[in-house]
Formats: sequence, structure tokens, C-alpha cells
Amino acid sequence: MKSRLIQTLSAVIWLNLVFSQETEHFFYLTLSNNGQLEEVIDDFYFEPDSYNPSDDVLSFDQRILKFNFHYEFKTKKNLIFSGTFGYGHRKEEYVIGNQPGIPPTGKEHQTYLAFALGSRYAWTNEKIQFSTGLEIPFYLLSNCEKTYKQEDPIRMYHTEEVTTGGSAFGVNSTSSLKWFITPKLFFLSNVSFGIVKFDVGGNTVTNILIQEPQFTNEPVWEWENKYRKTTITPPELFFGVGFRI
Repeated sequence: MKSRLIQTLSAVIWLNLVFSQETEHFFYLTLSNNGQLEEVIDDFYFEPDSYNPSDDVLSFDQRILKFNFHYEFKTKKNLIFSGTFGYGHRKEEYVIGNQPGIPPTGKEHQTYLAFALGSRYAWTNEKIQFSTGLEIPFYLLSNCEKTYKQEDPIRMYHTEEVTTGGSAFGVNSTSSLKWFITPKLFFLSNVSFGIVKFDVGGNTVTNILIQEPQFTNEPVWEWENKYRKTTITPPELFFGVGFRI
């Protein structure tokens, strides 16, 4: 009975501290670029002209987007503790125009998960809050999948290529600017950059699915393909909207 009373009192005290009028909670959604992953995505997975440096590209479509959910807890001493979860993807589609017949097409696709925990110090007035500090980001990268299809009557050639994904972590400098349009609702912009260690790749496997006429007796090629690097990343920019309670 005594221990249950102590637990109940402790819970009441904790809830009072967390939801007291001197503390604040922020929830918001943002869109961002894949800034901190830009180098490894461009140089390793989506290397320029990865389809074939000698090919002419008739058309090209690239889609890069990252969605993020953020939670922040602000203490009465103006310290902010934050957590971020993000989902991103990159997709490219192209048509090659320097070959006879029906133009070959290609697709490349990869997805990313991001997690970050951080702490910032905040300066606030009636309409504006600026905060800056540090965060620890962690990334998970899926396998990168590429397909190539040539479906001309004189030649059928389909390939599939998969490069191993991986992970990355680091230390970021991060800053946030919130503009309160009402006491509860705000727009915001964040920026994060820092040092990130990448441990991605492992091997690449190319599988020839269709070849008519046949020109090779080795339908599967596999080779080691790794990217191990610690680097200062480009900034990642976030824009979004949220509310305060």
C-alpha cells in the first residue's frame, strides 16, 4: 500500500512537471531535401550517367523528397529536447535516345529512414523563437535498385541491378526558427549539418532477366562495392508547420 502511494505521488509530480505552464511541447511536420545524404547518394548510388556515359538521354525525371515528424519538449530554463523521425526517397527515370528502334528505358530507386535526438537552447519573444544546439542523427539506407529495359523487336534486353544499402551516424549542428501566427500555430525553418560516418554498400549484383538474342552465358554478375567515409555533410533544410501545447 505504501509503495503504491509513493508511485502514485511520483506520477502526479512527474505529470505536473511535464505539463506545467512553464514547459511547452511542440509537434510539427516538415519537408526537407536529402542534404546530409547527398554526397553518398550522388557519388555512390546514383553516380552521374550510371546508365552508360556514352548514351544520349532523351528524357529524364528525378524525384527527391523527405517527410519528417518532430517532437520537442521545452523546459522552464529554455532548454529544448528534440526527437525527429524522417522518411525519404529518390527515384529517377530516363529514356535513352541514341539507339535504333524503340528507346530503352531505365529506373533507379532508393529509400531512407532518419532518426535524430538533440538538445538546443531557445530565445523566445511573442512571435519568434530561435534555438540552436547539437543533435545525433542516424540513417538507414535501403538497397538501391536499378532496372534497364530494351524492348525493340530486333533486341530484347532486361537487366536488374541491386547495390547493398547501409547506415550512417554523426554529430550535427542544428538551428530552428519558429514564427507563431497564433499562440498555438507556427511555421518554421530548420537547418542541420555536421560530420557523418557512412558505412554503406557491400556488393552489387546485376542479373540479366531477358536477352534475345543471347550474347553472354553469364546472366549474373556480382562484385564488391563499398563506401566507407567520414565527411562534413551539406546542410539539410526543413520547412514546415506545427502547433504548441
